[in-house]
Amino acid sequence: MHHPLILQAAILLSISASTEVQPVNANPSFEVSATCAGRSRCIFDHGNVDFIVIVRNVSDAAIKFPLEFIQHGGPYIVLHDNRREYSESVPSGMRDEKLLNTFILLQAGQSVSVPGSISAARLEEWGGSSVDLTAQIKISAPLDGTLKFCVIGETALRITGKDVKDSL
Repeated sequence: MHHPLILQAAILLSISASTEVQPVNANPSFEVSATCAGRSRCIFDHGNVDFIVIVRNVSDAAIKFPLEFIQHGGPYIVLHDNRREYSESVPSGMRDEKLLNTFILLQAGQSVSVPGSISAARLEEWGGSSVDLTAQIKISAPLDGTLKFCVIGETALRITGKDVKDSL
């Protein structure tokens, strides 16, 4: 079956079409934020950097939301070096097309979380203990059960090595 290939192509097209600078919260129905253990800056100490993305329904109505689909594939992440002009995408997980029809009802004001992680090996390549980067984190998914992806929102986290002084 070619459905997984079609799904991956749809994801790549939707991501590449939306790589231009956009407002942090592109969808007015949602507010998106991220945190590493309650901090706005994540400290890299030679282990994976795990974080949580919080998606909150800021509209006045309940919204059908494909939470399991988003959690399964994880967020889309682009790393930006804070010291030089260099960026790189972090591969996201494989999306499971079967989960497109599994929705929760996200009530007005309700939040859900999506776990994310950046591997220690990748961060070692970016400078190890002296790494200083910004992770641009984007959540997108079909909200209507089709393959048409829309940006739910995006946010950013600063990640620094344990030897970096806070200067940004």
